[in-house]
Amino acid sequence: MAQVSCVWRGLDQDSLRSQAQVTEALRQAVQGLLEEREQQKYQISALEASLRLLQGGPEQRVLLLEQRLEGLRRELQGLRS
Repeated sequence: MAQVSCVWRGLDQDSLRSQAQVTEALRQAVQGLLEEREQQKYQISALEASLRLLQGGPEQRVLLLEQRLEGLRRELQGLRS
């Protein structure tokens, strides 16, 4: 009887290890998807800004370009830190 309970405990530990591995793989996959989503949102914002730039007059273009430059500076600063 003691041998059977040891076998079951071993199986339970193997199952828990497998579940932990699957859980970690899923966590990493979700994290990757969230990062991809953020990148896509950034790309969409950049495309929208480009569209506004193309549609606006010279003064609006200057303003949008200045805003874009400031955003890029902040992004660069964030990457450096």
